[in-house]
Amino acid sequence: MTGLVFWESLDLRCRCHPARIFISAIRRCKVKEQCDWSIVEEKLAGIASRKHQAVLRFWDTYPGRESGVPDYIKALPDYKNVVEKSENRDTEFPDWSHPEYQRFILEFFETLAQKYDNDPRLAFLEVGFGLWSEYHIYDPGRENGRKFPSKAFQSQYFRHLDTLFHNTPWMISQDSLMCANRAICIRRSATRSAIRYFDDSFIWLGTRL
Repeated sequence: MTGLVFWESLDLRCRCHPARIFISAIRRCKVKEQCDWSIVEEKLAGIASRKHQAVLRFWDTYPGRESGVPDYIKALPDYKNVVEKSENRDTEFPDWSHPEYQRFILEFFETLAQKYDNDPRLAFLEVGFGLWSEYHIYDPGRENGRKFPSKAFQSQYFRHLDTLFHNTPWMISQDSLMCANRAICIRRSATRSAIRYFDDSFIWLGTRL
């Protein structure tokens, strides 16, 4: 499925397109198993009020910002915080070697599915890792199991999503097709439905497909 998708922050008058938005709601989980979903509710309600549907993407790595890792996980004694230059800005990366962060991510999307898989305000869910969850880290580069999840966890994550979302289509960045880290773990994870891809460039994605 291809077409024009607007960013939620634009002042739109058209009522025929969904709105795409990044959300760092992950970091709003202040303590284990307790997350604040108010930012998601606020955005969905605002988008629905304009008779649009949302395309959500949750990020944990964004150039020049802190990571989306919850503070309670960062405070754990064996969590290894990483700050390096990316896109010429000091950027905080998640510690993908930490078991609590891995467990948390699986639980976060499980709760997300329970809350919104049947919600008509949500049209699509975009998922992934790396910068903007787009499956790449141009600089300083990926490190599987450290700044980027291991292949084993990637496979576990996508298989998990496949069991959670029954009504909301979820998609992966087309950059996953190019990066060496993907191998075949993503394709094998699609046990129930075919993998769907997203990209910010309609023209580029069209040539790839």
